[in-house]
Amino acid sequence: MVVGGLLIWALFPSPPTPVPLDDLLARSIALTSHARTPVSEGEYKQAEALLSQAMEEYPNDERAYIELAKLEIDRVINHPNSMITTPYYSSSIKELLDKALSINPRSLDALTWLAKYHEYRKEYETAIAVDEKALKLLPAGADSRIYFMIHVGRCLLMMNRLEEAEERLLSLVKLTRSTGDTTNLIFSQGLLGKVYVRQKRFKEAERMLVAAVKQAEAMDLAACPYAALGELYEIVGD
Repeated sequence: MVVGGLLIWALFPSPPTPVPLDDLLARSIALTSHARTPVSEGEYKQAEALLSQAMEEYPNDERAYIELAKLEIDRVINHPNSMITTPYYSSSIKELLDKALSINPRSLDALTWLAKYHEYRKEYETAIAVDEKALKLLPAGADSRIYFMIHVGRCLLMMNRLEEAEERLLSLVKLTRSTGDTTNLIFSQGLLGKVYVRQKRFKEAERMLVAAVKQAEAMDLAACPYAALGELYEIVGD
């Protein structure tokens, strides 16, 4: 009987224990977020395989779908000459994000990337609608509201809806200044400066952009609006 039992066990072994989802995600992210540049195509393929495994073993967790969407975007940015279709115009990226939101409609990470997807397709109204959906999910004092508010302002600027953009960005400048959120204050000032340039309010644009540049330099931030300030000086001839 024991022999028979061993024989049956050998013929029908227990299924392997699934790899924890957090481990699969961490391993895939490590492959594409290291300091070496650029990430190799082999590393992208390894990360993609890990995320595909994660989606197969954990189909009801949205995180693997989001990470795969982000991976494909990063892949094209770092390999512009690859044969991969630009993800911002690829339906597969949106399908991944839509799947993530079907699993968890309150996923701010999925909403963040979906808004970016529509922005890069120049579907600004749709991008704003996604941002507004995220804002409705967040309580009034949540720090993460700032990102979506800035993105709305940027999309309004891109649509040349300058009065609306100015109103949104002015409120953001006041809010981030009052809370001491210097990084987002710089982003808000940079965008508001661009609004003033388009409105030909050059003195106000200079004041806003110079303030943003000085603060960014003081914090040694890479996101410094030098280009916008340079464009302003080209226009006014200084």
